[in-house]
Amino acid sequence: ISEKIDNLISTDRAIQRGIGIGLLIQGLSRTVERLSPDFIFVTGDREESLAAAIVGNYMNVIVVHKGGGDPVYGNSDDPVRFAVSKLAHIHCCNAMEHAKNLKQIGEEDFRIFFTGHTIFKNIKDEKVISLSKLKEIIGIKSDNYIVLMKHPLSSEINDSEFQMETTMSALETFCEKTKYQVVSLPSNSDPGSFRMEQVADKYKDKSWMLKLETLPRKLFINLMRNAKALIGNSSMGILESSIIPLPVINVGERQRGRHTSENVIFVDSTAHEIKEAINQIRSIEFVNKINS
Repeated sequence: ISEKIDNLISTDRAIQRGIGIGLLIQGLSRTVERLSPDFIFVTGDREESLAAAIVGNYMNVIVVHKGGGDPVYGNSDDPVRFAVSKLAHIHCCNAMEHAKNLKQIGEEDFRIFFTGHTIFKNIKDEKVISLSKLKEIIGIKSDNYIVLMKHPLSSEINDSEFQMETTMSALETFCEKTKYQVVSLPSNSDPGSFRMEQVADKYKDKSWMLKLETLPRKLFINLMRNAKALIGNSSMGILESSIIPLPVINVGERQRGRHTSENVIFVDSTAHEIKEAINQIRSIEFVNKINS
């Protein structure tokens, strides 16, 4: 690690990310001038990727972008991802479909490479931790648990609290009937996340609820390996879950439009649809389908 740049603003207002990217551009410009790198490697669709791509272009440094051409409807990250692609000089795509999308927006063939997703190898290479050991380390009480990872959507910030409450209500009904446990991981840093965390905090003392902070990668991967399902709207459910394989319920509009495997079910933010989806992913037919 050559540099650490503070850029997260502690607020739940929309101003947060705009100020944050300004801080990133300032800090990265100084870092690039000092280090004089051969190229800048950026991933995905977050503000740090856009900041790094802007700095690379203004400072005449090659920008390599991993994850371009992957649409995400209804979220500010979608145009950011394509903006990074237009600023980048070399593209490493996770899927052939994404490579085709880049060609459609005018990117030249010789710049585009279908590389696949490196996280698949990282997951396979991560040392296995037994369920009994994992439960001891993390504090999980049940062999049957669902992981909750839910983030706000930039176009629906005012609905963040309601959407989280709906999901929690559906999970509470399910867990009290089945003795399942929910392992809740934090929302991201986007506006609306404070409200979601406040809702989750209301349930943290429930017997079926275990609310955690961000986990080290080895624990996170093994948590997912042993989970019965992932519920929420994290890109983990879209990109990495299929290699485990892990049943996923994606709630709401976040991640709509992305290429997914058969382990993912999309539902609206209603308690009824969430409950129906939980029953579906527990069926023998669904489990056999995603493991075949």
